[in-house]
Amino acid sequence: MARSVRARTRSVEERDDGSESPLDAGSGSDAEEQDLFVREEKPMKFFLYDISDDRAEGLTEKIEAHGGQVTSLENKAAIILVTKRKHYDVLKFKYDIVKDKWVHMSGWVDQCIERKKVLYPRPQFRNMGGTTAPKQGNSAPRRSPVAFTEEDRLNLCRWIATKVPYKNDGGRNGNKIYKELVERCEKFGQCPWAARHTWQAWKQHYKMKQDILDKIIDQLRGRAYPWRGGHAGARAGEGD
Repeated sequence: MARSVRARTRSVEERDDGSESPLDAGSGSDAEEQDLFVREEKPMKFFLYDISDDRAEGLTEKIEAHGGQVTSLENKAAIILVTKRKHYDVLKFKYDIVKDKWVHMSGWVDQCIERKKVLYPRPQFRNMGGTTAPKQGNSAPRRSPVAFTEEDRLNLCRWIATKVPYKNDGGRNGNKIYKELVERCEKFGQCPWAARHTWQAWKQHYKMKQDILDKIIDQLRGRAYPWRGGHAGARAGEGD
C-alpha cells in the first residue's frame, strides 16, 4: 500500500544524514500521483466486475501504483470497475443511492491518472414522469394499513430530494419514483424502510401532505446530497 504524503513527509524530516530526500529532488508531483487513489490516508478500494484476467492485471498495476487497492469483495469496494455497458447500467442503477460507492467503466482509471485527480460524476436527475400537481378525479390508490410515522415522512423526503430535487421538473406525483423505491427494497435490499408501505401508499401520502413535505425536501436539497455524500455542485464531470 502506498504511504500517504504526510507519512512520507515525516520520513523525510526524520532523515539527518544530509542525503537528498525525494522532496528535495523535486519529486513532489510524483508523490502526489502515487497517492492519487488515497483517501483520508487510506487506499481507495476497487472491485473489478467480470473483467478478463489480462485486463484485470493491467488495471491492478495502475491502481496499486497510484495508492489504490483491489479487493475481491464487491461490498467492500468504493469503486466498481466494469468493461461492459450492460454491467455498468445494472450496477449504476443498483448503487445510485448508496453513499460513497461509484460505478465506472474501466477507462475511468486512465482518465484520473491523466488528469491527476479523482473524477466524480455530477449527480444526474432523471425526469421521473408524472405531473407537477395532482390530477383531480382520479381514484385513490390502495392505502397501506400501516400508519405513517415521522420517520417514514423524513425517509420519503430524503428519497424525493435525491430523485426529484426540483418539483418543477415533474415526477413527484407520478408512479415511477415510488415504484423504483419499492423495487430497490425488494431487489437489492436498499431502503428497507420502504417495505412498510406499498408504492401506491407512498405516492398517496406525498400527494396528501405535499405542502408540508415540499418544504422539508427543499431543506434537504440545500444541504448535503442525500445518500451520496457531499454537495451536488462539488463533483467534477467525467467521461464514462
